[in-house]
Amino acid sequence: MLSSDHDATEVTLKPSSPRFHLSGRWAQPSPDATSLVASWCGASISFLLSGKFLRLRTGSRTERKDSFNGGTSMLACSVRSFSQDKEEVTTTYDCASSQEITLLDVDSLAAHSLPVKITITLIDWASVFELEDIIVDSVCDSLRRHIPF
Repeated sequence: MLSSDHDATEVTLKPSSPRFHLSGRWAQPSPDATSLVASWCGASISFLLSGKFLRLRTGSRTERKDSFNGGTSMLACSVRSFSQDKEEVTTTYDCASSQEITLLDVDSLAAHSLPVKITITLIDWASVFELEDIIVDSVCDSLRRHIPF
């Protein structure tokens, strides 16, 4: 699926694709749904990325159940380099329903040697996170299922 709002070469993938490794409790909201929902802290999705950007689109079920939670963000996105130093950088995000979030762009990926391991984790115990789409620049060149290690 192409989008005129962003790069013309972007590809939209569903989180149920075998290109992604799921860990923890994820569920399909309905039998015909292509999105996945996590409501248990620690649920994660991971993959290898060698592209120019990474965005995700949240679904309508994404919500914070407790607005005062001591400042915990909803999601953490960790980027782990496979270079000799194996540096890992984690950034947190707050999400809302039906929102598109840029997790990585050309500038943030420039500091890493590609490919990088991406892990997106629900870190707030009082949130529901519906992952509708994962958006990258090219499926063949950018995205591979990671083997857990």
